[in-house]
Amino acid sequence: MEAAHAGLQKYNLSAARTAYESVMQLHPGHAAATEGLRLVVALEAVAAEVQAIEALAAEGDLEAALLRLDACLAQHANNSILLKLRQELAAQILERDRQTALDAAATAEAAGDWPTAIASLQAANALRASAEVSARLKKLQAQVLAARLEALLASGYDALQAGRYAAARSTYQAALDLVPASTEARTGLEKASSLYLAHIRYSQNVANAAKYLKQGE
Repeated sequence: MEAAHAGLQKYNLSAARTAYESVMQLHPGHAAATEGLRLVVALEAVAAEVQAIEALAAEGDLEAALLRLDACLAQHANNSILLKLRQELAAQILERDRQTALDAAATAEAAGDWPTAIASLQAANALRASAEVSARLKKLQAQVLAARLEALLASGYDALQAGRYAAARSTYQAALDLVPASTEARTGLEKASSLYLAHIRYSQNVANAAKYLKQGE
């Protein structure tokens, strides 16, 4: 069996066939020899192409390997060796692309580019989800949410201090829409709204007073 397996791995199909058949003669129905002989038969039709495809894959040109494999499959649609090889190539491409996305996420995160980091992690998870990547994504999304909320609260406070009550109210509302549980956003919105209405009433009173004064002249 060792000689048979060695011949198969080295694409010495004639030697592999002879070895497997010898085992079958000694042990009819031998499972491993039967499977090995089946692989030999499948390989005999496509051995040269399989070697060329594996060489492309070894060089890292997975797309070219897949393209050549698909062309070969068009002629040998049910060849078990080719079908298995295609599954392996597709898995390699997926893992390569997933790692590329993870590397891009790490680079973006280090640079503070949160949107790109999040998009890259989502792309990686779409290819193959994992608890580790999901946890990283959730943590990063929470950090982005917290940073956005902090920025809105600071902007709302600045507007409030400057007497720009309409802008403050709008900003605090955006903060509350972002994080409905934010007590600071809700308190800021209530205060801004109160001051906004008070400012309107004050402006109306001043306008009415000026109108009455003018009528009394």
